Amino acid sequence: MLRSQSRSNRSGPYLWGVHVFLIVLVQFLAWPACAEPLTAISGGALQSETGLDFGYTNVQCPQGMVALGGGVDSDRRSMGLVAASAPHFGTGGSLRSQSLGTTSAPTGWYGAFHYEYENETDPFLYYKVAAVCVELSSAVTVIESFDLAADSTGTHWVACPNGTVALGGGVHPLSVRWQKVVSSGPYYDHGGDERLFTHFDHVQEGTWDAPIGWRVTVRNEVATSQADIRVAVVCADVEAESVINNILVPKGGGVEGATATCPEGSVVTGGGADSPEYSVETLVTNGPAFAGGTALADQASGEQAAPTGWRGAIRNDGPDFDLPVRPGVICVPEPTSTWCFAAMWLALLLLSSVRKADTHP
Repeated sequence: MLRSQSRSNRSGPYLWGVHVFLIVLVQFLAWPACAEPLTAISGGALQSETGLDFGYTNVQCPQGMVALGGGVDSDRRSMGLVAASAPHFGTGGSLRSQSLGTTSAPTGWYGAFHYEYENETDPFLYYKVAAVCVELSSAVTVIESFDLAADSTGTHWVACPNGTVALGGGVHPLSVRWQKVVSSGPYYDHGGDERLFTHFDHVQEGTWDAPIGWRVTVRNEVATSQADIRVAVVCADVEAESVINNILVPKGGGVEGATATCPEGSVVTGGGADSPEYSVETLVTNGPAFAGGTALADQASGEQAAPTGWRGAIRNDGPDFDLPVRPGVICVPEPTSTWCFAAMWLALLLLSSVRKADTHP
């Protein structure tokens, strides 16, 4: 009888230790599901009078989060262009410093903006770079490169591994001054590699399937030398869909953009923009949009709420035709609140059982 009582007394601390371990384990597993996505934003200023006609920066996600997508915007879209928008790997450096192939998910985003035209009355231009940050440890980045001949325009596709979908992507040219990004966005597989624009050739807007890779087009304005262009896509095995929008941009230097918005109950991971005529259009905005359609350029730097959509804008320098620009946003279901709730409930049940073990020797 005494021996039996002694065993019961020893089991109390043992059960307490086991239950505390289980509670910590459940909370650890639940944390990614309960963590709120957010947007990390940084920016800079350009001044045409001093010759500081292009600028770049990178912005990093909070520790434990990865950047699935990112983008660039400015407050003077008629006077500049997106020079680069690409994953960044924190202490590992920019996309251009990475080895080709498949690697881990980026921890931030790099962006560059080129100020093309002088403004004598108000020479300052402000640009913003954003990273869309989430908890998703399974995401990977596929990196490729292509050579772009002098004085030419080139296109490259990067595919996600089988069984995964594209959640974001970007491009980092050799020179953010002399190569112009004219398109950067998801592509699809409906019997062929279809870009954002042609995939929905006769569709104004709508919700569609998940992309399988990333497609970029770059114009090299150096007349004497080729350029190495780096392209990346961020992929994961998750459920996703695309939302597409469309707007016509007036000819003769018109600047216009559209926003594609994720449906309620979903989260933005990334997006892109495309247009049909690369010889006369310039990409001036390709980045996340926020509640109420607020543009990235209007957001304060720092950690902000998660975006609700994606905005793409072009400048149409062609003299003959109005041109459409087509932004596409990639959406995934919100971090599953069902799993988050269930995990928290399980933790409470375990805590309750610990208390019962304490009160019943």
